[in-house]
Amino acid sequence: MTEKRMNYFNGQFLKEDDFRVEQAYHLDRQRRHNRTLHTPGIAQGLNVTADIGADDVQVASGTAIDEDGQMIVLATGSDPLPIRPEHRGKTVLLVISYDDETSDPATVGGSGDTRIHEKPKLEFFAEGSDPIPGAGTHIRLARLEITSGGTIGARHDDVRVNAGVRLGGALELGRLTLSRDGVDPSQWSTLSLGAAKRVDVDGNLQVNGSLAANELAPSLVSNSAIKDRVITFSKLSTRSVIRDTKSIIAGQTIDIPVSDPIPITQAPPLTQLFVSAFSRTANARFSWTQGSTTSGGSPATSRQVVFFRNDHPTATIEIQFEIHVWTAT
Repeated sequence: MTEKRMNYFNGQFLKEDDFRVEQAYHLDRQRRHNRTLHTPGIAQGLNVTADIGADDVQVASGTAIDEDGQMIVLATGSDPLPIRPEHRGKTVLLVISYDDETSDPATVGGSGDTRIHEKPKLEFFAEGSDPIPGAGTHIRLARLEITSGGTIGARHDDVRVNAGVRLGGALELGRLTLSRDGVDPSQWSTLSLGAAKRVDVDGNLQVNGSLAANELAPSLVSNSAIKDRVITFSKLSTRSVIRDTKSIIAGQTIDIPVSDPIPITQAPPLTQLFVSAFSRTANARFSWTQGSTTSGGSPATSRQVVFFRNDHPTATIEIQFEIHVWTAT
């Protein structure tokens, strides 16, 4: 660790070591910042061109950060990188890593190189063989399937990881935009504070795992979510359930009441039904519909029902059914 930096003044005599200290201090601080506040990965560019059937690849200019905080800069696109004979018939990883070398020999004064050229390395490593040396300092750019003839059979970009930011214990944001390469900016999703204690998501939300909530809005659960078993019947409490077994002769229809009688002049409440029914009778055929029945009296009343019809031409069938009823209040 470098704790000292140069302190210049007029008349000061400077030697080679003084300039090395100056560079070492700034390199240490830059790499310390990168290492402690950023995660390693690709910061920009470094896209791989690997055409199917080609025997070489190229890497576009770009920047990456490794786990040591070293900034890997490919200033211009690479020359074509030929597939090596030992990688034929294998899957290989194309990686980039930091490297430097001295250059530009002195033309006056003492002998020696006058520059340090930061020139990253681009290399292939066979996947599944010995681990890549210094995996945290070798940033993966692509996974390539090489044919037995030494050409590219397929390219996969799923090994690429973008550099990120290491977050502390507290973070305050006015708006968070979630972006992705290849997705039009108009289709990016955002998170924002829509009102007090309310987070608004502008876009769709997919959860792989459990989602806990103290209270769900009435309109939050969709029919498709229930159909796809994201929300199951057993998780919904505002319901009534009718379970029964009925025998129905050929061509007959029976009705199963699912609501209480109400005056026929009164608009019925909005009711949502989920019907599960089956029959163990051989070659059974049946159907069901939702409707209502009316009874006489003063006043006349009606009630909502589910009709089951035996569609078999000759046989009596037995139907086991379960009706889940949700009525708006």
